Amino acid sequence: MRGKALKNYGTVAALVIIIGIFGLLRPASFFTLKNFLNITRQAAPLAMVALGATFVMTVNEFDLSIGNIVSLGGVVAALLSIQGVPIPVCFLAAVVAGLIVGCVNGVIVAKFGILSFITTLGMGTVLDGVIYGLTGGTTVFNGIPKAFTIPGILKIAGIPFITIVAAMLYIVFHMFMNHMSAGRKLYAIGGSKEAAETAGIRIFRYRILAFALSAAMAGLAGALVASRVGVANTTGGQVLRGGIYRMHRLKERCSLCDRNLSRNHHSGGSGERTYDPSDAELHAEHYHRRDHHSRSCAPKTRRGSWFTVGIFGTENTVK
Repeated sequence: MRGKALKNYGTVAALVIIIGIFGLLRPASFFTLKNFLNITRQAAPLAMVALGATFVMTVNEFDLSIGNIVSLGGVVAALLSIQGVPIPVCFLAAVVAGLIVGCVNGVIVAKFGILSFITTLGMGTVLDGVIYGLTGGTTVFNGIPKAFTIPGILKIAGIPFITIVAAMLYIVFHMFMNHMSAGRKLYAIGGSKEAAETAGIRIFRYRILAFALSAAMAGLAGALVASRVGVANTTGGQVLRGGIYRMHRLKERCSLCDRNLSRNHHSGGSGERTYDPSDAELHAEHYHRRDHHSRSCAPKTRRGSWFTVGIFGTENTVK
């Protein structure tokens, strides 16, 4: 009985313990409504991606291209908004882009029997190339309309809109997996493909469905992340892993003013700073201060120089 309870509620118990520890360390600031809402806003995109990944894991498969789909969703939505496309259509396009990628993954895995680990790993590389072709390898921020950032920063009755979206998706996910025949069929396929096929379940169709739903939610998460930070990074899928930006050995020149961009010029002398994703005034690409440069100021890497930017806990090196 104890083992079963630990299996069912161990994760919840660990979460309660972690919350208790942080509450004891910072009692004045941690147990506040503002901090709670901020945490939910930060965690909402990750929750969406996790829910989507659960569809694929339910049928005993893996999707290693989710991070790349998040990047694609953000880039697609941001680029369309720059072209003047209505904001709802931009977000819908991000979902559709993810849906298409997910269907391709599902067909390759279900039709040709290629391991999902290999398929999605290769798809991630393909998507990197697609994103590079769309952006030229640079962060998309110049020309993004203010309206595009509204969904990411909007609050309804004091609750972040992005948190509400994540909560609604969880409710839909719960209903789908536990109270609809399609969800139960996904469970059956995960339990035994042979038994599910014998029972008349169309395994091919539902395996594709699992990958499609996962990728669609990843695309939506990417668009919301881009909306929240006000930029679409080419590695935006890695945004979900941390919260510290780091810059090292900055030796760049601005392509407009041709000024050297030193460590002090970017980070105020510390070389390392905590980044608040809600501060859309900061540029994810080169962090110019507004009193030095305009938003249209773009960096140009000098030959032989390099810089490393840790996007929410990850690092990307440009040489």
